[in-house]
Amino acid sequence: LAEENCLRMHAVTLAARPPIQYWSPVTLALMDEVRKLRSGGHQAYFTIDAGPQVKVICPPEEVPSIREALAAVPGVVETLTASLGRGVEVVEGHVPWK
Repeated sequence: LAEENCLRMHAVTLAARPPIQYWSPVTLALMDEVRKLRSGGHQAYFTIDAGPQVKVICPPEEVPSIREALAAVPGVVETLTASLGRGVEVVEGHVPWK
C-alpha cells in the first residue's frame, strides 16, 4: 500500500505541467533493489516523499541485511535507521486546535 500510494503521487507529479521529477538514477536503483530483496523473501517496501530519498519499511529483524544491501547500491551516500515511536498518547486537558 505504501509503495502504491508513493508511485501514484509521483505519477501525478510527472503528469503535471510542467512535470516535476524528484527522482535521481540512484532513487530508481534503490527501488529496484528493494523489489529484488522482496523477491528474495525479505519483507521490505519503499516509499518516497517529495525528494529523491528512498525510505524502506521493514521489520526490525530485517534491518541489518536490508541496510547492508541498500548501502551497496552505487551512489548511495548514507543510510539511516529509524524506528517507530511509542505510539498515541492522550494528554488530558490539552486541546491543540483552540
